[in-house]
Amino acid sequence: MPSHPESNPHFGIPQNQEQHFQSPLYQYQHNQPPSAPLPRTNIPKLQDRRNQPLGPWAMLQEDQGQHIQQPDPPVPQGHHHPRPHSPHEPKPRHQDHYSPPHVLLPPPPHTTLKTRCFAGFWACFWIVIVLIGLVILITYLVTRPHKPQFDVANVTLNAAYLAPDVLLHADLTMQVKFTNPNRNAKVDFSYMVIDLYYGNTLIASQKVEPFYLPKTIYSLQVVNMVTSTQVPLPEPDMERLKKQLSYSSVEFEIKGVIRSRVTRGSILRYSYRQHVDCTFTVNGPPSGALTAKYCKIKG
Repeated sequence: MPSHPESNPHFGIPQNQEQHFQSPLYQYQHNQPPSAPLPRTNIPKLQDRRNQPLGPWAMLQEDQGQHIQQPDPPVPQGHHHPRPHSPHEPKPRHQDHYSPPHVLLPPPPHTTLKTRCFAGFWACFWIVIVLIGLVILITYLVTRPHKPQFDVANVTLNAAYLAPDVLLHADLTMQVKFTNPNRNAKVDFSYMVIDLYYGNTLIASQKVEPFYLPKTIYSLQVVNMVTSTQVPLPEPDMERLKKQLSYSSVEFEIKGVIRSRVTRGSILRYSYRQHVDCTFTVNGPPSGALTAKYCKIKG
């Protein structure tokens, strides 16, 4: 068993004195006289730290002890200062909410009678404008006028041939159908011009006289298209026309502009401008009847 620290003769010797101590074997090997043992009276007594923590834990415990043992600074009378919470103390659950001081706002500016009248006038003005717009919208939705309709009812190719100097001579009669689809309004057709094309070449133009249509009525207008003797055709169109005459199937195209006005009563009037584009195919003359057609209206 280990002996008591105080019974060991070398226990508690300082480091500077331990360097001069030499064992008997060392003295015998180096032929040195034996040195006398150090007196025990100068050996300092070591403090017993067996039950105390070592290392940084002891320093942390000392710091915590010093922090806990420090008393709070005295608070002067008449002043209340909240005591700051320590990081090791639990914070209270309920804390009083901070209420900002009441700020007095300046009173609103005083409005004069003239300003109030001016604001009221503009408010009434915009209310009237909105009401008028609503009345017009409701009236338009109730009446709901429809645009006039245009269609090619029948076409007859009376004659078509090429002169020796590559000039086209053609005589064509069309029946054009104009329809008024409105039940409560009449339609006035004021301007109608129809142009006849072969390929990209204008070969004839005809104007239709103005007329009007009552409610839900259609009308057939006969338009006679006769080409002028001064219409030359390009070389590709001439070759294509020769082939179509030989096969008894000639293709033409008409383009027209129609201006009309739908009137209901003496107040409601709606004007339209429509562009017509129709392509049709007829048999060879003299009994050239309509075999196919396709019309497209814009506007």
